Amino acid sequence: MTSETKVIIGHSLGSVIAYECLCAHPEWNVETLVTVGSPLGSPLVFNALTPSPQGEKGVYPQVKHWFNIADQGDVVAVREKLAPCFGAVVDRLVHNGWESHSATRYFECSKQRGSESQQVYLIRDVYELL
Repeated sequence: MTSETKVIIGHSLGSVIAYECLCAHPEWNVETLVTVGSPLGSPLVFNALTPSPQGEKGVYPQVKHWFNIADQGDVVAVREKLAPCFGAVVDRLVHNGWESHSATRYFECSKQRGSESQQVYLIRDVYELL
């Protein structure tokens, strides 16, 4: 982590690590968190987070933007939408086919996977939303 790091992307358990690190280090100058195929909304993970959730809400890390990308069939991302758990998260749903949790499927930009409206082009979409 350097003072020039502006975006952190975490897939699967990496999203939990990224979230907890950002919460533990509010002095980091990270502007954007991107969680992909994240288990953060799973009750098993959510209730064990550090810092502990306050009631039904998890602590929002010290970032300006948080984007969450999940496949509706991803068994790791059992709760596809994180906004109800954490607040101002921008949730995006995608369809990765039978490889619903594959990092490769989440990050690839193949137009053959679906229509333009269904496909998320992760880096481009995040850039455009900033």
